[in-house]
Amino acid sequence: MNKHFLRWMTVLCGVFICGATVYAAPVKIRMGWGIPAEEVKYVMMRRPQILKNYGKVYTIEWFQFAGTAPQATALAAGGLDAATLASLSLAECIDKVDLDVKVTGGIIMEVPPNFTTTWLVLENSGINTVKDLRGKSLGVNVYGASLDHIQRAVLQKEGLDPEKDVKILEISFGLMETALRRGDIQCGAFPQLFLHRAMERGAVKPLFSVRDILPKFVQLINVFRTKFIEKNPEVVKAFLEDWKIASRYIQENPDEVRKITSEVTKLPLDFLNKFLLTKDDYYRDPIGEPDFETMQKNWDFFYETAKAISRRLDVKNYYLSKFLPSAVP
Repeated sequence: MNKHFLRWMTVLCGVFICGATVYAAPVKIRMGWGIPAEEVKYVMMRRPQILKNYGKVYTIEWFQFAGTAPQATALAAGGLDAATLASLSLAECIDKVDLDVKVTGGIIMEVPPNFTTTWLVLENSGINTVKDLRGKSLGVNVYGASLDHIQRAVLQKEGLDPEKDVKILEISFGLMETALRRGDIQCGAFPQLFLHRAMERGAVKPLFSVRDILPKFVQLINVFRTKFIEKNPEVVKAFLEDWKIASRYIQENPDEVRKITSEVTKLPLDFLNKFLLTKDDYYRDPIGEPDFETMQKNWDFFYETAKAISRRLDVKNYYLSKFLPSAVP
């Protein structure tokens, strides 16, 4: 009797031990995010019920940031496990502080025939070519940001010296249209949703765009700290499986995703319905896969032309093929 009892106790202990392994507490991912254009994260945040692994393998603690540069700082300090970065932000952090992260997902790109960031002038300004900007003031969101380097390259291409022939002012996107209409600047950079709103109000016209310098441009990507991937490989794969689900959800349910975006950003749904997830919006890959070929060309531009980074970076060193949306079910 004692032998049978001990045998059953051994079996039961084994079951409990295995059960503890299978049903271990989900791993928390500290995730950075921002506004606008991160629909894949908005879906994961507001509609977790469509995901397969959320709450089982992992959970997410969301941290909102005003831009990607602060997220890079938080990653470097160990305050985040994953975050949204701009292509240039990532390159600069690798170049300057050897930020140890891996790209795991694509968020938005500027790809024909979809939207491209555009510089506007007033229709009655008399400015019809880039050369007409000589002696004028231009607005950009942040000195040294991607759009600043791109507009400087456009000016140089047309024979203007960005340091001598024009004045570049730092103006937030939210104030760019007002600054243009009241004459504080004569030309300004307008990403989406700001471009649609300005064009809808009228009396403005496009002068040049990102596409004049970069035919395809990687805007936002998602990255994980390499140490987090090494410590939690199955967690990251489970997250990527859900990232893929959320990306497909965007393609298949645009009306619902516009509602989600309205919930998160507090922007009117009627306004978002006019452009969000149409050809007048950024391109989003159907499974959230990064475009590394384009990213390499963008980084080469930031090194060779813009001089924004001090060395050529090989994008192949900053992703792992088994930790991408295309590598998971």
